[in-house]
Amino acid sequence: MIVVIAVSLSSYLLFNQDPFSPNILTLSIGLGVIFSFALYFWLNRQINKLLDAHLKELFKDFSAENEVLYQANEVIDLKELEKRVKEIVSKRKLEITTLKSQDAFRKEFLGNVAHELKPLFTVQGYLSTLSDGALYDEKVNKKYITRASKGVNRLLYIVKDLDLLTQLETQNQALVISNFDIVEHVRNIFELLEIRAAKANISLEFDKDYLFPIEVHADEERIQQVVTNLIVNSIKYGKKKGQQKFVLKTLMNTQSQFILQTMARELQKSICHVCSSVLSS
Repeated sequence: MIVVIAVSLSSYLLFNQDPFSPNILTLSIGLGVIFSFALYFWLNRQINKLLDAHLKELFKDFSAENEVLYQANEVIDLKELEKRVKEIVSKRKLEITTLKSQDAFRKEFLGNVAHELKPLFTVQGYLSTLSDGALYDEKVNKKYITRASKGVNRLLYIVKDLDLLTQLETQNQALVISNFDIVEHVRNIFELLEIRAAKANISLEFDKDYLFPIEVHADEERIQQVVTNLIVNSIKYGKKKGQQKFVLKTLMNTQSQFILQTMARELQKSICHVCSSVLSS
């Protein structure tokens, strides 16, 4: 409209022509339409550049595929832009949730370090006793050496947990799959946690004698961490001065699935309550 008026006035002032003649009006309207389209595309391009710069600054730590939301010379559909922004926000929320879970794991682990390092004092006690003369006493020397070895193994698992913590933060968690006997594996964990269970007057046992190996195909270290966590929870939340019996069975006769569960119903409820509380927080 501004262009139409400007052309009409110019024709009247410069050429003394009627500003409302058909030729002048047609020329004015044509120039106005051309100018309007040119202005629209120019403004759209400038707005796109501003949005592009703002979004890149806002999400500058994203990966390259998320960094470039659109080309600067492309006419952006607002719905498409909104969809892309929502996708980025969704990915960011997932990243934040992952970081929070990793941070919670790190805090819990560091909070338990002092307690988990107690086997070091047990090892020191056994070695001191052996060096003071028990090494030559055939009644106790093998027993003390075996218990000291268990304490050292427990410390090695703590070091592996620290390594896992580093892998979680760097997202470098390669699985090492192998075949191993889950029965012997759980027995070893029983022995490693024997001292901790004894302090709560709890004995760790299977529900029956497993006379034959049960081979599974999995990452042995990851299974060790899961089983250790289950048994530690059974010690922490189970009844004191009693037995914690565990059932071990495979699913559908496969090597990839097995179940290890406690037989105490009140303990199952307690652990489930703790897990649900953590998930809801």
